[in-house]
Amino acid sequence: MPDTFCWRSPEGHALARCILAASTLPYEPHDYQIEGVCASLDGIDLLAITPTGSGKTGFYTMYILVMLAVLKDPTLCPTAKFPADPCLIVICPTIPLQLEMASKMESVGLSALAINSNTCGEAMTLRNEDLWVTARKDVNVLVAGPEQLKSDNFAKALADEHFFNRCCGVGFDEIHLLNVWGPRFRQDFLQMGFIKARMTEEHNPWILTTATLRDGDPYDNVVKLLGLTLGQFHIIRRSNLRPDVQIIFRELSSSLSGGSFPELDWILAEKRSTVIFPKTLTLASSIYIYLAGKCTPAERSTRVRMYNSMNFESHNAATRALINEPSVDAACQIVIGTDTLSVGVDMAARQDAIIIGDVEDSDELFQKGGRVGRHRNFVGRDEGTQVREDPDAR
Repeated sequence: MPDTFCWRSPEGHALARCILAASTLPYEPHDYQIEGVCASLDGIDLLAITPTGSGKTGFYTMYILVMLAVLKDPTLCPTAKFPADPCLIVICPTIPLQLEMASKMESVGLSALAINSNTCGEAMTLRNEDLWVTARKDVNVLVAGPEQLKSDNFAKALADEHFFNRCCGVGFDEIHLLNVWGPRFRQDFLQMGFIKARMTEEHNPWILTTATLRDGDPYDNVVKLLGLTLGQFHIIRRSNLRPDVQIIFRELSSSLSGGSFPELDWILAEKRSTVIFPKTLTLASSIYIYLAGKCTPAERSTRVRMYNSMNFESHNAATRALINEPSVDAACQIVIGTDTLSVGVDMAARQDAIIIGDVEDSDELFQKGGRVGRHRNFVGRDEGTQVREDPDAR
């Protein structure tokens, strides 16, 4: 091998494939995943824009799997200079996404820990355990919410020399939310712009993923906020086109401030599994009351469900389970959710997505529309899936 082995070379790609083939990874990586992982292994910042369901979590999983394999057997790549006992920090926007990603990491044998307000409170109450202290050792992947970045516990963890030296990269899933949520909704997201400044530059690449990030201001804002330098990071951009999804625009004649929405009666009549994205929580409540009122009392607890960050996590978890229930009679047919439902929630059999209110940009449309019809064994290709947007009538 040369003095400095290049993972981005054909030899590097081949070595990464060989290592992953011998790992616990249950699938064969796509070429673009190997491309991104090898860039990260070379310490190059990565921005991967690939469609919903294309395996974005694999960029994180495969990166740490290859690194651990090389550390276990240095003869695989004698010139590699990875941190000993590495820990990858991945920031996820919602609690369900954090828990799902940690579960995926554990399924391939990695030690993963999800840290958020729920898990921290539960660990302290049930086990008198400080998860940030646990995270400083014996954890391969630390999955946290953006609000944790400005916490005293995160600052204390970085002040711990052992943990500081273990950090081998910082990931951010759904990076487009820096544009959508950061300025107006959850300003904790803007902390991402400072995190790398607090960490060593020694092999600590960004690993950034999203399903959609438009050129122009959205793209430029993310690059600027995260301190990326044009021409000095690796970008993967794959088409978000969903030819199996039909997009229909309809005028909503009912007032959004009223309590009657007869234009939505067809959802109950056709019994197609549907997710509805109202623009506000107040509107979501009004639609829920209207649709639930048309169900029989026996159906109301399952057929129509609300999903938002104001609910108890146990309620949202039960809704996610009902969404994926294979029995039609026992499943949740209609989910009324806010933006928290549009990122990271794996909805197996969703056939329709309805956005009620003005769509601000194509990123929102593709992100929410991408949640439907992800699993072909639940949704037939010939039957198709639909995304409907109902702007307020003017």
